[in-house]
Amino acid sequence: MKKEIQLNSMPLLIRMLSFCFIHFFPIKSPGQNTDKQKVEAQLLSQARQNIEKFRKGDALLTFTDMQGKPLSGVKIEINQQTQDFLFGNLSEEMFSPRLSAEEVRKFQERFTELFNFTELTVKWAPYEKEQGKPEWQKLQQKLDWCKLNGITPKGHTLGWTNMSGTPPWVLKVPPDLATDLYKARIQNLVGGFKNQMKMWDVVNEPVTTIPWESALKDNVFGESKIDEGTRYDVKGITLDQTVSWVEKSYKWAFEADSAGDFIINEFYVIAKPEVRKNFISW
Repeated sequence: MKKEIQLNSMPLLIRMLSFCFIHFFPIKSPGQNTDKQKVEAQLLSQARQNIEKFRKGDALLTFTDMQGKPLSGVKIEINQQTQDFLFGNLSEEMFSPRLSAEEVRKFQERFTELFNFTELTVKWAPYEKEQGKPEWQKLQQKLDWCKLNGITPKGHTLGWTNMSGTPPWVLKVPPDLATDLYKARIQNLVGGFKNQMKMWDVVNEPVTTIPWESALKDNVFGESKIDEGTRYDVKGITLDQTVSWVEKSYKWAFEADSAGDFIINEFYVIAKPEVRKNFISW
């Protein structure tokens, strides 16, 4: 007869129990050259070595009876319920009015069975469509759901010069005022939610998008309008131009919560050598 023992029903001494099993598979896309494949293979090889070195460890479990006497000859079945390693996905579709109550239930059930981490959107344009009216209630609803289900949230993103990161109304005010509003936005979000969300993508894609000062030249309706594609035209942009606004962004976030985890989010770091070179040079 199979006998299951719930770990929380008896005293349990765990000297160390921290496992993480991850498999990395190289992804080859059409047009990917040999150099990119070589770099990817090297990085994945190093990741596998790091898993063995940093993500795994031996564990010694001692099971005792209620008097503290070690047990022997007992069949034990262990089912891992949680993990410290954050493994997540996007979850905000669950809050869409397009989903039925049954679809929401299934989404939540399947998400929480697999993930313990999620990203919550705070991109400036959709978060504050009208100046002075941020949709913090929607964010709070999502944070309440995360807390109820043991999901660690990350805010994405405080700063971004993509059109999603610069609402039309902010481009209609003087640059100095726009920057003050940007600073206030960072500190209101990070400081206001610091007891509920400690992790933030402070700046998104700083290597592959234009600096803050350049984005502010887009007046939305005039001849200098910068379209979505131009926001990613970084030819001639120097590192000093980019670092300046990025550094300020992290400084303001830290002032709002010195215990926060502040992340820089970038893409093409593996696929494009020029992006990788600029990113590493930071």
